[in-house]
Parts: sequence; C-alpha cells; structure tokens
Amino acid sequence: MESKWRLGVILLAALLTPLLYQSVGLTQLHEPQRWLVLLTIPLGLVQLLGWLAEGVHRLVQSRRQN
Repeated sequence: MESKWRLGVILLAALLTPLLYQSVGLTQLHEPQRWLVLLTIPLGLVQLLGWLAEGVHRLVQSRRQN
C-alpha cells in the first residue's frame, strides 16, 4: 500500500513539474540558475507532495480505526 502512495506522489510531481517550470520563466534565467531550478523544483515538489500524502494516509487510517 505504501508503494502505491509513493508512486502516486512521484507521478503527480511529474505532471505538475512542467507547469511550475513555465510559471518560473526558465527562459529568463542564466544557465547556472536554470540548472538549479531544474533540479530543485521536482525534488521539492516530491517532498511536499510526500508530506501531504503521508498526512492524508494517516487521516484515512485514523478514520478507519474509529
């Protein structure tokens, strides 16, 4: 079950990453800044969505126990 959550988080991050790249305006950044943004957006997004998924997962489990 936990692997499904992780896979879902990674897939959602993969879908949202191009939208975030467009909102940042990568064409206006210099080369070193562009690479930094290219690396940090997906990693940060996966981390953020992972925390969100973990919270939802715990909430669902606590509701099932009650």
